[in-house]
Amino acid sequence: MSNYAPNPEAQDIYKGLAQQKLSDVTASQINNLTDPVFIQAENQDRLITMNIINEAAMRNGLPIPDTQKIEAQTFTSAGYRNYLTPSKGEVFLLNGVSVASSTNLSGNVTVEVDINDGTNRVILYDFSTSSSSDFPIIESGAMSPIYLTYPNTLRLRCEGTFDSVNDVSVLYCRVR
Repeated sequence: MSNYAPNPEAQDIYKGLAQQKLSDVTASQINNLTDPVFIQAENQDRLITMNIINEAAMRNGLPIPDTQKIEAQTFTSAGYRNYLTPSKGEVFLLNGVSVASSTNLSGNVTVEVDINDGTNRVILYDFSTSSSSDFPIIESGAMSPIYLTYPNTLRLRCEGTFDSVNDVSVLYCRVR
């Protein structure tokens, strides 16, 4: 990297974010300020400034501190639930999935975790059991890196007859 630094007074990105702490700046705000920029020589100062802002906000592809979450859902009826849909410019890294317990299963019960783009889907995990082998299968999987970006949605689905399927959990962190 060169020692060249753009004139900060001439960069409107600073004016647009001036009253916010870095940790409070959202991906949508960064996108609104950077979307209209073309990759042209006359935008060099602006591109360098945007790179500095992105690095300072830890939008470099590595996990952003304090963003890892374990979230659990309980199902009391069959169906899909949209779980996580990143905003434009956000990227999440999925780290694992588990199904912990269930009550009063009848017949076959299936729990799926998938990514859906509105038309197509990819099934990440498919847990199945029957009334003779209740869930506390604590089946969990560490995933190879799976990144979730806009407009895709991470979904959970339970099908079958049951009183409840508990702790369908997903571990994820934001990387951009």
